[in-house]
Amino acid sequence: MHHAHRSIAIATVTLLTFIAASAPATARAQLEIGYAPNPYGFAATCDLARPLLSLNLDVRNTGDIPSKPRAIVVTDDTGAFHADDTLPPIAPNASTIYRVDIRYVPGGAGIAGTHRLSPVVGSHHVTPIEIVVPSSLCHATPAPVGLPSFGTNPSLSRGGANDVTRRIATVAVPVVGPLAYGNAARNTAGRLTLAIAPPTITRNVDSLATCAAHAGLVGSLVCPDLLKTGDLILIWDWQAAAGPTQIDGYRIYRVDGGSRTLAYTRTGKELTLADIVRPAGGYGGACYAISAFSATLESALGPTYCANGGSTTKSLHLGAIEQRSSWKKHVGGGFSKTPEAGTVVGFEYSSEKLLFGDNSFAIVHRAAFAFDVSPVLKHRIVSATFHATIRSSTGAGNNHSCATHVGTGTEFWWQNTGWIDATFGAGIVPTDTGPIISADVTTLVAPWSRGEPNYGFVLRNEDENLAAFTNKACVTEYTSPALDIVYY
Repeated sequence: MHHAHRSIAIATVTLLTFIAASAPATARAQLEIGYAPNPYGFAATCDLARPLLSLNLDVRNTGDIPSKPRAIVVTDDTGAFHADDTLPPIAPNASTIYRVDIRYVPGGAGIAGTHRLSPVVGSHHVTPIEIVVPSSLCHATPAPVGLPSFGTNPSLSRGGANDVTRRIATVAVPVVGPLAYGNAARNTAGRLTLAIAPPTITRNVDSLATCAAHAGLVGSLVCPDLLKTGDLILIWDWQAAAGPTQIDGYRIYRVDGGSRTLAYTRTGKELTLADIVRPAGGYGGACYAISAFSATLESALGPTYCANGGSTTKSLHLGAIEQRSSWKKHVGGGFSKTPEAGTVVGFEYSSEKLLFGDNSFAIVHRAAFAFDVSPVLKHRIVSATFHATIRSSTGAGNNHSCATHVGTGTEFWWQNTGWIDATFGAGIVPTDTGPIISADVTTLVAPWSRGEPNYGFVLRNEDENLAAFTNKACVTEYTSPALDIVYY
């Protein structure tokens, strides 16, 4: 048999064989299994009554007791080849190259071509490999011959056909870490290709945070607008495992109804997010699965995700159901709190030095707006944005907004006519240039969607100093308050 002459990167499979009752409680066998530097071979001649292929497994027992025998099964994705074998006990601290002979299954697929072989040792799966069997291995009418020759390998001892040492060589070695080899070399008889690992955990984006985590460096910039589209945004995870670490990208397939239709191709390895175009009938019932690819090679499909009513975002535009302002003023030595018409925010200070006593005037304004958010109760909030239009403004230009902070009320202020108290700990700063201003109030609306009390929004200017003795002002009146919510 001819062997490939390059080493490959292997997956380490750890098998634990627990001790017998007489052994110390900490003693165990631990197997690490991968492929040998010459991972596979072909028979020198074609005899369908004999093995045509072999896989060479590199096995190490890093434990402190011998391992138990393990069943070995090798399957082929085409059904053309199969192997049943038994891995014999491996001594502690020993390394073994074990050859698994693989036979052709009569009535199976053709011998020549690409075959994906999947070894299973005990209950553990070794990373599958792809072997290209040359058409020259077997002709239409193969001549019966004796046992095939599997080439030379200095680490393999020779014995009789039923002698297990025919396929195993054991060397006591100190094991310091997992087995690792480079890529296997190409020869004229065939080639070895490690299977590309498929993506895992395919699902839809359900928040700005999950979107940003899969959208790379630009995630924080593109995700807010991306989620507002209402499109299905799929995300997935991918790890190379024991396969190639470099891939060209991912393919997203629509797979419902037994179909496999390419819906999107994402180039590059790092960006694990895709905006899926809305099908003609909507996303309901549409199912998607994702593969990874490199050049002409492609992985198996990852988990299937089927869209439903909660898979995409929805948008809600609300007008205010309550709004009013209140002012607090200090004139000379007195204070007063009075409601006022309109929705005004800001301050007005004036002062005058007199020969006998000084004169001062100070007034501050707050505006408040309430919205009915019951349609999003028990829903996940992606974003919430408050908007208002500047009707008039004085003190800093007629297009300048004097509101510098957005907070929440502390009571149902629309049920009284007093000063509007509020908390402003969220640090929300609205835009300051009109004609329309806005503020990201997601952190304020999200608790309301969970059923916490909704006391609306309160706008103020940071300069609220009724003891001011100066001359300045900034007062803005607002109209057309609105709240836009994007939610799942």
